[in-house]
Parts: sequence; structure tokens; C-alpha cells
Amino acid sequence: HWSQILKSRAEKYTIWLVLLVLIGIGALSSEFFLKPSNLLNVLRQVSNLGFLSVGMTFVILSAGIDLSVGSIIGLTSIVVAMLMPQGPWLAIPAALGAGMAIGFLSGLGVTAGRMPPFIVTLGMLSIGRGLALFISQGQVIEFESGLFEFLGGGRIGGVVPFPPLVFLTVVALAAFVLKNTVFGRNVYAVGANEEAARLSGVNIGRVKMMVYLICGTLSAVGGLFYASLLSVGNPTGGQGSELDAIAAVVIGGTSLFGGS
Repeated sequence: HWSQILKSRAEKYTIWLVLLVLIGIGALSSEFFLKPSNLLNVLRQVSNLGFLSVGMTFVILSAGIDLSVGSIIGLTSIVVAMLMPQGPWLAIPAALGAGMAIGFLSGLGVTAGRMPPFIVTLGMLSIGRGLALFISQGQVIEFESGLFEFLGGGRIGGVVPFPPLVFLTVVALAAFVLKNTVFGRNVYAVGANEEAARLSGVNIGRVKMMVYLICGTLSAVGGLFYASLLSVGNPTGGQGSELDAIAAVVIGGTSLFGGS
């Protein structure tokens, strides 16, 4: 009994202990590490990865995987750069729509096509990156961002970066959905035992479609913040981010096998 309790506590709190050790090493390595300005800067820099990781959490909880999230950053940044001259009212919805489209196609391949998520999203990674390179002719596109620049580089009260505030809001909403809604419990159920969930009346296809849509949309949000911060559209932007997002989700405690 006590060994099970200790094992449960170790699984729950070990990652926090590791984090504290890393913070301690950082503090000892540099006198500037623990300064508020540096910590706020770190928060701003990890926010883009955070958006991807929240979306990836939904997918991995359902026992899936999404390798297309990095390419969505590149594609959405190009969409923003090309449409920003017509105004953010067009560029932002179009970029979000591009991310949602990639997520929808991934979900469609997994549900209607009954293909393995790894294969489907690997294909969507190539499609998203290829579209970004084709549309931009392989060039980085600079643009005048105006007020749009505030999205990725703005500060509230001239001190607190805006991206972490949005990221933490997204985290809170995601946590609420997963813990307190029927859909959230269904995501856990599908990931834990798909057949048992189906026999319990859960619409498996709908749940899977939704998690890939959420992941694609949040990846597009990450692309918006990326483009805003740099004021460029980069067809290779976000390259490798899919591995970082998966690592962040697993290190954060989500099982790669889904359900917990």
C-alpha cells in the first residue's frame, strides 16, 4: 500500500523537482537568470511552443499524434504576410482557417480514412510545408504589421508580455474543458479504451475530428504570434516544433498511449 502511494507521488512530483533543480542551476550560472525581465522574456519565448503543446495534449490524450503542427506555423505565417497588406481583418481569419483546414484533413484521414494518425499527419506535414514553400516561392516575406505587432511583441502596462497572458488563458480553458465537460471526459475515454468508449455510446469519430481541429487551430494561433513577433512570413518557420511539442506534452505527464 505504502509503496503504491510513494510511486504515485513520485510520478506526480518528480518533474517539478527536476524543474526546480534546473532553475537552481540557471540561477547559479547567471546573476540575471532570476530577474523578472529575463523570466518574462522566457515566458514570451515559450508561448508559441505552448500553444502547440496544448493542442497536442488533446490529440495524444485520444491516443493519436499530430506531426503537422510545425508546418502549420510556417504556412500560417506566410498567409499572414501575403494578406496583411489587405488588412489584419482578412489575414488573421485566413491564417486561422488554414490551420483549421489542415486539422480537419488530418481528422478526416484518421476517422473516415481509418489511417494511422502517424501516417496521416506526416503527410499533412509535407503538404503544409510544401504549400508554404510554393506560395512564397521559398522566400521569407517581410510585411508591415502595424497594430498586429502587439500580438507577439506587445506588453501590458509596458512590462508584462502579451503572449504569455494569452497562453495561460488557453491553458486554463483547455484544463476546464478536459476536466469539466462531456467532451473532455470523452477524449480521455477514447484514449484509454476506444472500444469501451464506443460501446458506451461515445461518438469516436466526432471526438477524434474535434481534437485534430483543436490542434490545427492552436497551431495556427502559434503561427500568428510567430509572424507578429518577427513581422515576417517564413515558409520553414516552426520546423522541428512538432517534436518539441510532443516532448513538452510527455514531460508534462501525458501518456503517449493516451487516456491519462
